Amino acid sequence: MAKYITFPASAPTDISQAKFHASESLSGLTNGTSYIAYRLSEPSGSFTPQSTATAPLQITDWTWATGLAANQIALAITAPGNGGSAITGYEYSLDGGTTVVALTGASPWVLPMAAAGTSYSAVVRARNAVGAGPWSASKTATSGAAA
Repeated sequence: MAKYITFPASAPTDISQAKFHASESLSGLTNGTSYIAYRLSEPSGSFTPQSTATAPLQITDWTWATGLAANQIALAITAPGNGGSAITGYEYSLDGGTTVVALTGASPWVLPMAAAGTSYSAVVRARNAVGAGPWSASKTATSGAAA
């Protein structure tokens, strides 16, 4: 049966944090922590990298607030855990995830809304090479009022 060695994704070469596994169950790992796993071949002991990256974690630290100008809302996101793969972008939705809008550039963003002085609820999520993370809890803000 194959043997494995795992390292936390945050310290992929720190042998002091390595865990050895006698089976494919990879027991003893911490839920929510990203790992890099290597499958050790028999009998030579050489290994082949096995990706254990996942989609990013849910965004919990973000701001959805009234913009400074008419029809604007300000959005700022603090990056969540990346799941062991670099975050490649962020998305938001005003209808619970049915219509998804990709954000370009880095946080924070100033977003144009259809109407001034109107309440908008949004959810956000991060993406990486594996895919999209889960949608955040919803937040509501009012777009900037018309001058």
